[in-house]
Amino acid sequence: MKNLEEILNDINKYINIDKDRQKYASNFVTLRDTIFNKLRKREPFGSIFKGFQLGGSYGDNLKVTKPNEYDLVFHIRFPDNNLISVRKDNDLPGNVHIDLTKVMEKIRKEKQNEVIYKHLLRWVNEKNYLIINKLQSYFFSCFTKVMQELDYRININNEVFKLRYTRAGPAHTVEVTGDVDFNYSVDFVPGILLEEKQSILPGVGQWEAIPKPLFLGPKDYTSFRASYYREEHKLIDNKHNLKNALRMLKKFRDAHQNMLKMKSYFIKTLFLWKVKEENYTSYWRKSLSLILIDMFKEMEKSFNQRNLPFFWDSRLNLYQAYSANVLVEMFKCVQSARETLEKANVELTIPLEPRVYRIFSESNGGFVHEKILTNTSNSLIIDHNLHNTYLQYGDISPKPVREEEKKERIQPPPPNPDPSNERTLPRLMNFPETMWPSMFNSMRNWVLVYGIIRPYFDKEFYLKEFIRGARKAMQVVSVKLMHSDFSGLNNLVTDEALAELKPVIQKLSVSQRRQLEVQESDVYLTFPYQVGIMFDESSGRKIQKRWVEITMVFHILRGLHEIRESGEEIPWNMGTMPEYQDKVFVCNYRFIKEFTSGHESDWTINVVNHFKPLDLINEMKRV
Repeated sequence: MKNLEEILNDINKYINIDKDRQKYASNFVTLRDTIFNKLRKREPFGSIFKGFQLGGSYGDNLKVTKPNEYDLVFHIRFPDNNLISVRKDNDLPGNVHIDLTKVMEKIRKEKQNEVIYKHLLRWVNEKNYLIINKLQSYFFSCFTKVMQELDYRININNEVFKLRYTRAGPAHTVEVTGDVDFNYSVDFVPGILLEEKQSILPGVGQWEAIPKPLFLGPKDYTSFRASYYREEHKLIDNKHNLKNALRMLKKFRDAHQNMLKMKSYFIKTLFLWKVKEENYTSYWRKSLSLILIDMFKEMEKSFNQRNLPFFWDSRLNLYQAYSANVLVEMFKCVQSARETLEKANVELTIPLEPRVYRIFSESNGGFVHEKILTNTSNSLIIDHNLHNTYLQYGDISPKPVREEEKKERIQPPPPNPDPSNERTLPRLMNFPETMWPSMFNSMRNWVLVYGIIRPYFDKEFYLKEFIRGARKAMQVVSVKLMHSDFSGLNNLVTDEALAELKPVIQKLSVSQRRQLEVQESDVYLTFPYQVGIMFDESSGRKIQKRWVEITMVFHILRGLHEIRESGEEIPWNMGTMPEYQDKVFVCNYRFIKEFTSGHESDWTINVVNHFKPLDLINEMKRV
């Protein structure tokens, strides 16, 4: 009879990609060389391009499925690159600013560097810090022109493959589609190549500064993520059973739908910390079963503590974008698997053997319904300080209402000829007010996000991160509206929405404008009400245009932060109490972004509405 170690070794044999490696690799190499050869012909790209390095799971030999995703860091070195000063970003752990002052002083009058100097003048701010958006916009234009030259296709060994180019996060992604069941993607990620003496950390060798943008961050954002891939590669290399255990944890992750938010780099980070803890001991020579159980415990502990520190700067929690519900779900899944493995390690009974295999086998059928329900609840973000508060709004039920009820209740009322009955805060835009989530919409939203947007539009899109950014954007917009600073909204709110907002805002009294301001700390309930995808079906287009719209709902209790600080209890029926009714607001913001292949776009807002539930109650009574 087999023991646990034999079963794990048996499973490990199937966690490899050797049979598909050659077919994908040869295609990838041709695509890579074709694109880089064309990029090199463009200046100043050709002058600052200094090679590339295969990274990610494939580069670490940790890929557990088909080799259909490649991470390729292409190195950028400016003239006199050693003169770059690296400044630590004290606001963002793990990040740095790239100061080009000395470089620009040195090359300013050098004829051979005239072209790159002119570009650098456009790419830096007043402090000569390199601006991520300006640099990435240049690379975007280069990749777009290369794709246009190729006519979005490539011929490899007399077979034509379709190409699709998108930009997400720091990556310029090229997706390749051939015959049925043959497709892959390549993330071309720019990295400013720097030397050890330029690092804020000692003993890391050469490293890269990666232009990873901040979601809904300012246009002149200058904070680069420090990447020490070479050092990480050395830390996990030649460690006997380390990579076997790491690949098996990734296989476990892939086999369970509620573990899919555990990114490969997060799993790698757990092992980096374990390498540091064990130092140069013979730990990794232990049996695969003992190491694997240990690493399940490490993962379980990280979920329980809701914290996974970034290996190079422990101030950064890699789980910070995840809700408590997501981490609890992953904790339960890991805990169950770990308990099964521990029992099997003591005595592998006949009933236990198939359970061990199921830990690492991909069987999605039984998880679909559970996954939808899990993500539906996770998209509803409630401030946990208010979880016992039953928020009543007079005659409006605080529970999610059925769709037909919502249409009856929340549709805009007809104009009221009686001025005395007007709203205390007039409607900002002609858009139906929404207060509560719809179960139908929530399930549909999940299908669109995880079935279409993530796989086909932007694989780096995470609803949780979007919601966090949307809250920050709402605060910025509300403050600028209060001050009638319309010019400050040009890049954040669409022209059409501004045209509708301006006349309404300008007519508001001073006290009404003050009601528009929202502080993020006063938001106690946030959820995406509706996700929509739009396509332009116009004939004659080579590339179909497409957009994503997300309508967000925010519930605000003005002064919530101060209430918390004072230790005052929030009444369960505050919505019916006159002293609170005037402080409760709901905001509806609709965000839109174009995801057309080869088109660079940011999220903007095309609907803004602020209203008081009390006003809706009064209108319903009058109707």
